[in-house]
Amino acid sequence: MFAVLPGLFDTTGFPPRWSCGNWSEAHGWLHILSDLGIFAAYFAIPCVLVYFVRKRADVPFMPVFWLFAAFILSCGIGHAIEASLFWNPWYRLSGVVKLVTALVSWATVLALIPLVPKALALPGLARVNQQLRAEIERRERAEEERLRIERQMLQAQKLESLGVLAGGIAHDFNNLLTCVLGYTELARGELSPDSPAAPLLAHAETGARRAAELTNQMLAYSGRGRFAIEPVRLPELVASMGRLLQVSVPKKCELTVAADPGVPPIAADAAQVNQVVMNLVLNGAEALGEADGRVTVRVGVAHFGAAELVGTFPPESPAPGAFVFVEVSDTGCGMSEETKAKMFDPFFTTKFTGRGLGLAAVLGIVRAHKGAIRVDSAPGAGTTFKVLFPVGGDGEPLPSRAPAPAWRGSGAVLVIDDEEPVRELARAALARAGYEVETAADGRAGVDAFARAPHRFTLVLLDMTMPHLSGEEVLRELRRLRPDVPVLLTSGYTERAVRARTGPGAVLFLPKPFGPEELQTKVRELVGAG
Repeated sequence: MFAVLPGLFDTTGFPPRWSCGNWSEAHGWLHILSDLGIFAAYFAIPCVLVYFVRKRADVPFMPVFWLFAAFILSCGIGHAIEASLFWNPWYRLSGVVKLVTALVSWATVLALIPLVPKALALPGLARVNQQLRAEIERRERAEEERLRIERQMLQAQKLESLGVLAGGIAHDFNNLLTCVLGYTELARGELSPDSPAAPLLAHAETGARRAAELTNQMLAYSGRGRFAIEPVRLPELVASMGRLLQVSVPKKCELTVAADPGVPPIAADAAQVNQVVMNLVLNGAEALGEADGRVTVRVGVAHFGAAELVGTFPPESPAPGAFVFVEVSDTGCGMSEETKAKMFDPFFTTKFTGRGLGLAAVLGIVRAHKGAIRVDSAPGAGTTFKVLFPVGGDGEPLPSRAPAPAWRGSGAVLVIDDEEPVRELARAALARAGYEVETAADGRAGVDAFARAPHRFTLVLLDMTMPHLSGEEVLRELRRLRPDVPVLLTSGYTERAVRARTGPGAVLFLPKPFGPEELQTKVRELVGAG
């Protein structure tokens, strides 16, 4: 092979190109410079291709790039030799280079032919751009959804933590208010009606009951409010509130109520729904400020899909479906985004005076009813609250309850409560009703006292939150010792929360705070008059 190489440069028998034909100097140099320029370009192009494919190893059809680079390089070398023929007639070398160029060219062609269908299947630039835009939009939507879910989780965690705090405070306050209300009622019973102290105690009892209403609002915010579920027709409920709503709003406020009479019933606590409507109407009237304006209450039924429930409160949206709604809109000042972010926080208020529990209680009530709240508001554009309640339910009408006549019981009652004032209040109230009362300061002591004589006790009054043994654990032990023992549970939390922990059995529930008469009524309901 190496012996052939010198022959390629043998110029014997070939004159230089200047000597062939009638070349003018200008004509000759035009060919020479053109060939050299083409050579330079054909050398640069493969260099660029090689650099590109080395940097981008993911480029498809890599062998074709290398073949194409070799083809262009061989073409460039051929042009360089053509320029040199004007002085050195290397026609043999020129022929070999052209042969190599032809071989590389056909190799490139043969490599390209099977790649044509694959290349045609590749998306065009417009399609690639369209796919790229679609991917960018998809990622932007995913990011927005991630941020929405993150905000939703943060809101849910905030509401949950505040709800736990509010519920715990309300529970402890209810224990204290049980003592205040109970002992006030007992003290009033010891006085003659014309005693100078009687009206003072009446005022004290009124103040304590107002405090109990505040704790109930805190429980409502935590989702543990007291509910008496029954079928409720919202058009009738709102219509019955008409007169009260009219006198509750300022005269400058025009109140309009529109209710579809064909709205189906919901399973709800009428008193709590009443509070929701009242709070929203009063908020709307106050948003008007000193200007004239309008508050509109509308009741209807509609189907809400998943997209329409996004952004509602509480963050855990209900399942899509049919909802009865109460919509309260005003033409007032509206709310900024900052205010909307805090509007359901307990004790947050934009008023000069106020507790800031109105909307917090509304949220708790709606959450306990498995509903949702949509809020649309902007500064200067008014505010619309749309409260959604699921259609239907298994609520039963509440029986009417006549005042119970005076009665006296008999037997022994075991009172288990870790609050000494509550134990002593129960002892005094039950002793007045004819019962012998034994008390225990915690769950373990209560179980021990009951175990000594299980059949001695007519009933057990049991608090649900105690040290050593919880009310749930004590109840389980009492049932083990005597399955048919009547038990009256007490708690500062709701009956629903307590029932979820206790299960079936001869059990009634008495919410705190309670007075002697309420305790005696529940005891009579549980065991009879004796």
